[in-house]
Amino acid sequence: MTGYLLGIDAGTTSFKLGLYTDRGAAVHMVKEEYVLLTQKAGWVEYKAEDYWALLCRLLQRLLAESGTDSGPFCQQPGRDTDLPG
Repeated sequence: MTGYLLGIDAGTTSFKLGLYTDRGAAVHMVKEEYVLLTQKAGWVEYKAEDYWALLCRLLQRLLAESGTDSGPFCQQPGRDTDLPG
């Protein structure tokens, strides 16, 4: 069974997720831009709930578009772990 690595980049204006084989080869990448809240000059905010929802949405999209089963990196022997969302 091939294992996968998940890369997550929560940047200033976008969220990027990359799926890689356990040997480092890129499988698929997804990206979504978002708007930051700037209520005051010099302030930048983003709601944690929105970050979490975006991460869950992009992870589901990454798996669907790559055709990859979530099992290889969402479960560990002896532990029941499910994807959020």
